[in-house]
Amino acid sequence: MKKGFSLIEMLVAMTITCIILSLLNINVYAISLVV
Repeated sequence: MKKGFSLIEMLVAMTITCIILSLLNINVYAISLVV
């Protein structure tokens, strides 16, 4: 295994986490609008 792979893996994990957080924020905003 290359050492650079773990770095790419970390970047991918961070990107996925950011996307999930943004989706959760959008859902919370939509729910607050409905309520």
